[in-house]
Amino acid sequence: MDRIDKPWGHKDILVRAERYVVSRLSVNSRERLSLQLHKEKVETLIVEKGSCLILVYKAMRNYGPTDYIHIPAGVTHRVEACEGGCVIIEIATSEFDEVTRLGDDYGRVG
Repeated sequence: MDRIDKPWGHKDILVRAERYVVSRLSVNSRERLSLQLHKEKVETLIVEKGSCLILVYKAMRNYGPTDYIHIPAGVTHRVEACEGGCVIIEIATSEFDEVTRLGDDYGRVG
């Protein structure tokens, strides 16, 4: 298992296959990922533990364990962990590092 440290927590790569990647995102309490979109990458996010807010387009909703959302390519989205943090399983197409950051709390835009 590969671990990638992130400013909001860490990402563990569980499976890397030719056409998809399965990762576990561990997001620290009250931290959030970039406001982002992907030109090609398609994702399904499943909350494994804790709760989070997920913004898709301009709508934000609270998600808890076993809740999931499918995010097509080209859709603006952001994950924000609630108090206590969250763990999310991300099942995505293989365009692993393909991301356009529109906003970021850690200065990673551009």
